[in-house]
Amino acid sequence: MSVVLPPADQVRAIVVGIETYPGLGRNFDTPGAVTGALAFAEWLVVDRKVAPSAIELWLLRKDGSDEAQVCNGTALAGAVSRKFEWAAFRQAMERPSKACAGGEFLMVYFCGHGVVSGHRNDQFLVLPEASERQFRCFDVQNWRELFRGSGWEQFQRQLWVFDACRNSWGDAMKPVPDVWQPGVAQAVNQCAMFACASGGTAAIDTQLGPLFTRELLATLRADPVVVSGWPDFVAALKDTASRLRAGAVGIQSPTLSVGEDWYGVAMVAPGLAGRQLRTLLGDIGWTSSKLLDYARQVQARSDGVVVLPADVDLIVHLLDAMPPVRGLPPLMVFADHVARDASSPELQAWVDARLSRQQRTELNARVQEIVEARLALWYRDDTAPATIEADLTMIDATGREHGRQRVEAKPVTPDTMEQTVGQWLEEVHKCLKRETVLVVELYLPRPMLTSGTLDTASIPLAAGGELRFGEDHVALLRCTDRYKGGIKRQRWNRRAPAILLRLGQQEADRLRWASAGDVEDEIKDAFLSEAVDAPVWLGFDTFSCSDAQPLDNALSVGLPAVIWLRADDDATIGAFQPKLRQLLNSPLDKLPAALQAWRERQPAGSGRAVSVLLDNPAHFPAIWKPWAQPGG
Repeated sequence: MSVVLPPADQVRAIVVGIETYPGLGRNFDTPGAVTGALAFAEWLVVDRKVAPSAIELWLLRKDGSDEAQVCNGTALAGAVSRKFEWAAFRQAMERPSKACAGGEFLMVYFCGHGVVSGHRNDQFLVLPEASERQFRCFDVQNWRELFRGSGWEQFQRQLWVFDACRNSWGDAMKPVPDVWQPGVAQAVNQCAMFACASGGTAAIDTQLGPLFTRELLATLRADPVVVSGWPDFVAALKDTASRLRAGAVGIQSPTLSVGEDWYGVAMVAPGLAGRQLRTLLGDIGWTSSKLLDYARQVQARSDGVVVLPADVDLIVHLLDAMPPVRGLPPLMVFADHVARDASSPELQAWVDARLSRQQRTELNARVQEIVEARLALWYRDDTAPATIEADLTMIDATGREHGRQRVEAKPVTPDTMEQTVGQWLEEVHKCLKRETVLVVELYLPRPMLTSGTLDTASIPLAAGGELRFGEDHVALLRCTDRYKGGIKRQRWNRRAPAILLRLGQQEADRLRWASAGDVEDEIKDAFLSEAVDAPVWLGFDTFSCSDAQPLDNALSVGLPAVIWLRADDDATIGAFQPKLRQLLNSPLDKLPAALQAWRERQPAGSGRAVSVLLDNPAHFPAIWKPWAQPGG
């Protein structure tokens, strides 16, 4: 069956072929990549009647010939052909060119080296500028996210074809990504095809070009089409994959980004986002808010910022629209999490019927892989003596939160605060592998936030030595007054989500620096503004605002994010402000790692003079109960 898409005169194409990597040496050349790129472009022109002027070619040939002349005397005469250089390519991709103006259907093709890295097996494409000392790459997901906005959203249908390997090159060759800053994402339907499954390699012949491209084009040419229609790309991918898996040249398993389609319905199996799943979720009997918690866990492992509503139908729709993470659709991961914890064999069977054997094996492995832990330490000032309670949450590679661990509270005094925290850390380290990322959340009452420096303190360990917050582990401050105060809590819950949504969406200055003369209404007006560059963070320095009044204003207004600098001169304060601006536009899930890396880059430990308070209503701690805490 043919898939009806915009006609050929609405097609625009970006075609990339990279054959040589000078910084890596001859052994890393990929002769034949340009052959694949030109073959794909010729299929568009000869078979699909796309105008050559609608195609942008970005090529880097091993033989050193002039890329600008490659189309002369061929069917591609009239296409824009450039030499692939990262600086020029990166700039060109930031907005659609004149050649792309007026189109509705975009095709993107890449052939060259690919690599996966990180606990999510993120897909990267290797740049010609890469070397063994600096393995420069660009991120596939970042590229695709860029094309959901920044002017590319005019292409409501986008077909992406990646003919590149998807294996790891080892710890010595970890990607150093060059990234774009995507604009606000729009509703765009992207269908992405990969030459092999995660962990696999893509075969290429010096003369004939890449195997997957040859086989895919052969299938597309064999598919009957109507005058204004297109081949069924999904069926073509499946047929191509079946042939390659059964071929004598070795196993190569092309895959499709499951869960993404042209029409908002399933491409792989019926019921993906339809009534069947909705019915199964309803039969479990969980509340919408509980399902929303599970959806947020999955979303934390996806790129992009989307507000998930407490509506099951919308949750399913939005998860279905998210791109796969390491080859697994977020909707399938969500359904699998719910099926496991609800002990629903019907829902589990539904998931299994829609995952390949490789995807099921991968998902099972990730559920067992603990990649992050959150240690919440809550200072209780309603007891005599005061105590610290702890709550440890383990998070696996799919974003699923495993059972929280609670133990007896530890008594604490102002003189033993750091020693008590050290005791908790030593107990937690016994439960974690060395590579597990630990984020410590310090829930403190308002007076303790600015009177001490616990979030950047050196914590003594009973076994000897010390652990430095901010360097060895990320430590984020939370304010317990948020949870205890009635009107403060209401304002925070109502206002903070919209403010936090701005993070990571655009290149904008999200930091508003306070002064001693600021009043509460001025701060409220600035942060509740609907301007595209409205701030997220309120910053101040304890030199100019020794009474920390901006922090009190932030808590009263309901602002979720505050940063303060402990410095004693205007020059130091002025030097720090521009350093903080890029850091403070990091998305919420990326902020802990970004903060830790930022502190380490600052000279002479100066990054330890900065404290960060971040209270997200969507991240409500299980440790809190409205028990005898003052104001609770």
